[in-house]
Amino acid sequence: MRPSHIITALRITTNPADYCASSAVLQNAWATLKAERGQAVDHDRIGPPAYRIEADAEQPETTELGRDLEIRSGRVKERVIQRSAQILTGATAAETDGAA
Repeated sequence: MRPSHIITALRITTNPADYCASSAVLQNAWATLKAERGQAVDHDRIGPPAYRIEADAEQPETTELGRDLEIRSGRVKERVIQRSAQILTGATAAETDGAA
């Protein structure tokens, strides 16, 4: 099993958009992975970034699948609330469904 600092460095370097606000975090993660392989990093030779990774500011257009998920998630939430009430009050599903 890999050490936790390597797992964290892999997560950061494979999801750069999640960490784009801090280039130091990306550089540190990359240096950690290089050190694990026994390779040195000369930070003076790296220079400024050649490109910038930014998180998307716009939300993607809602698809049919997205709309279906929104509908289902509302129904699932309602059902979870109903079932929680049943458990807390000791009522059966038939008793609760009949009351609604």
